[in-house]
Amino acid sequence: MKILFISTLLPCPQDNGGKIKTFHTLKVLSKNHTIDFISFINNKDEQQFIDQISEYCSNISLVEKILIKSHSKKIFLMSFIKSLFSKYPYVVNKFYSRKMKNKITKLQENNMYDVIYVDHLQMMRYKKLFDFPVILDQHNVESLIVKRHIQKEKSIVKKIFLYLEYIKLYRFEKKTINELDYIIALSDRDKNELQNMRNNNYIKKEIETIPICIETDLIKYNYHVNSKKINLLFIGTMSWFPNSQGIQWFVKNVFSQLDKEKFHLFIVGGNPTNEIIQLNQISNITVTGYVKDVNEYFSFCDLLIVPLFIGSGLRVKILEAFAKGMPVISTQIGAEGLAFKERENILIANNQDEFLEVFKEIYEDMGILKSIALKGRETYLNKYSLLALEKDLNKFISTVIKSG
Repeated sequence: MKILFISTLLPCPQDNGGKIKTFHTLKVLSKNHTIDFISFINNKDEQQFIDQISEYCSNISLVEKILIKSHSKKIFLMSFIKSLFSKYPYVVNKFYSRKMKNKITKLQENNMYDVIYVDHLQMMRYKKLFDFPVILDQHNVESLIVKRHIQKEKSIVKKIFLYLEYIKLYRFEKKTINELDYIIALSDRDKNELQNMRNNNYIKKEIETIPICIETDLIKYNYHVNSKKINLLFIGTMSWFPNSQGIQWFVKNVFSQLDKEKFHLFIVGGNPTNEIIQLNQISNITVTGYVKDVNEYFSFCDLLIVPLFIGSGLRVKILEAFAKGMPVISTQIGAEGLAFKERENILIANNQDEFLEVFKEIYEDMGILKSIALKGRETYLNKYSLLALEKDLNKFISTVIKSG
C-alpha cells in the first residue's frame, strides 16, 4: 500500500521522544508499505540526516522553517503575536507554511495514496487539503498539556495567555477528533481523554491504543551496587516546558537536600535554558546540553529520574530505560499511560518527601535498583518491543484500508 506520511520534523537525529517514536513508526510501516515522507526542518544543516530514513521512504520532501524558539526568539515572538489574532492556537499555527501546503498538494496530484498518515495533531492544520483516508497519530493529548501547565503556572499574565491558548487548542483538537474515523492514541489514558471529546450524536470508530515501541543497542548489566556515589540521569529536550519545569523543580526541592558526597546529577538534553545552564555551577551537577549518544550516560548512571508534573502521551525516556535495563523513579504523571507496577518495575514519587524517602532507601540498599531494572526490561520485551509495534500497527492499517 502507498502511504503519504506527514510529520512535524525530520525524525533524525533521534534526540527526543517524538522523533524516536516517528522513526520507529516509519521503520515498521516500510516493511509492508511504500512511504512518501514530508516534514519540516529547522535549517539546511538537518538535511544531512536524510540518509537515516532514506531506506524506509521512497520519496522525502522537506520544508525549511524555524520552529524551535531558542533558535530565533524574534521569530518566536512574531509567530506568537500572530497567533493571538488567529483562530488557530500557537502550537498549531506555527507549523503552517505555504511551501508545505503546496508540497502536500503536489504530492497528492502526482500520486494515488491508500492513506495519509498524519504524525502529530499539529499537521492537521492541512486537513482541508487531504484527498485520501486519514490516520491521525496523536503523540499527546495536546490540550491536556496546556491545561496542566496553567495549573502549575504562578504568573497571572502567563496564565491568561495560556488560557487563551488552551481554549483555541481544545477547540481545534475536539473538532479534529470529531472529523476523523481513524485515530491512534499512545495509552488508554489518552484514549479516554480523546474519546470524551467526541460528540455523541453520531458513531465514530473506536480510537486505537498503540503504544510507543523502541529498539536499543545497549543493555545495562552493571548497577554499581558497590558504588559509594549514585549517579542520577535526567534526559530530555529542554525546549519542551514540562522537561525544563520538572528538572528545575527537582533540583530546588529534592536534589538540594541530598548529600553532595553521595549523589551526582547529569542533565542531558538539547536547548537548555539559561537557568538550567547555570546549574552547572553546582559541584555535583553536570549539564551536558545536546549529546550525540545518550548511551554513554545510560552506561555509567545508576538511576533515571522523571520528575514531570505536566504532560500527556508516553514518556519515551522511561521506555528507553526499561529497554536498556535502567531503573526509574518517576512521578505518577511522568509514568502515566505505561504498564507499570509501583515498586516492581518502577519507583514512584510525587512530592519532595516521597522523592527523599526513596533516595534514602536506595542508598541504604542499592540492590533495589537491580530488581527494578530487571522487571522494567521484562515489561519492555512484553509490551514495547518493535515486534509488538509491527503487529499492532499493521493490523490497524489493514483495517483502515479495508474500510476505506
